[in-house]
Amino acid sequence: MNYEAFHIFCLDLVEKNKQMLEQGFYVSGTYDEFFIPGKGAYQVRSFVHGYIIYGYDDLKGVFKSAGYLADGRYKQFDIIYEDYYRSVADGKNLSYIA
Repeated sequence: MNYEAFHIFCLDLVEKNKQMLEQGFYVSGTYDEFFIPGKGAYQVRSFVHGYIIYGYDDLKGVFKSAGYLADGRYKQFDIIYEDYYRSVADGKNLSYIA
C-alpha cells in the first residue's frame, strides 16, 4: 500500500500513538529511517529499523524517541509527526506495536 492509500484508508497513527501514550503505553514498531532527520540513513537510503516512542509534544508537533543517531551516539530526539507518519506509511514495511 503506498503512502497516499495508507493515509486515506488506515488509522491515524499520530492520534493513535498519542492515545496509547496517554494511557501509559510506549509505542514501538519499525519505520524507514530514510524519513527521520538525524538518523544515518536520512535522505540517503531506505533502512527499516525498530523504534520506540515514549512521549509527545503537541506544541512542537513531535514524538519523543530515543535511539542511535548519525553520530553513533544513543540519544533522545524528536520526530516531527509528518516525518514519523511517512516513515511508517511508505509501504515498504509496516510493523506497529502499541
